[in-house]
Amino acid sequence: GITVALLAIIVTIAIGWQIWAAMDLRSNIAKLDIRIKEVEDLKNQFRLQQEKIEQLTLKNKHITGFTWGKIAVKEEDWPNAFRYFIVSLGASLQLETPINIESIFYGLNIISTNIKSDLKYPAKRHEEIVEANDAIRAMSNFSLIEARYKELYDKIYAKINVDDDQN
Repeated sequence: GITVALLAIIVTIAIGWQIWAAMDLRSNIAKLDIRIKEVEDLKNQFRLQQEKIEQLTLKNKHITGFTWGKIAVKEEDWPNAFRYFIVSLGASLQLETPINIESIFYGLNIISTNIKSDLKYPAKRHEEIVEANDAIRAMSNFSLIEARYKELYDKIYAKINVDDDQN
């Protein structure tokens, strides 16, 4: 009888231990689920902050290009004004809400009217114009400005001569 009683006590303790371990495991799983949700929330907050930073960077690039473009127009530095406005337009189109589009087109109109075809332009700067143009044409919202842009771009670009001797 003592052996049976001891076996019963041991079995009871083993079953109790298993029940306690299972409850502890459930508690740990619940804590892990909470931690996973916290990590996912932090990941989402990080992604949102990253998007805000990207938008601020683009806005800064746009405003800088736009401002330099206006300065170059005042100085009648037509090729640089063109380059600055193209870069500014590309950055603006990437913003959630594009800004200064009409002002950029106004500046491009002034350039297209005043630029002379005998200007020589450094190859490195020319590459920046080509790259910015390619990026603009690849944007999903390019169709909104396509006709006006192509007309002005082609008119101005045809007057720019690349000087391979300059950088």
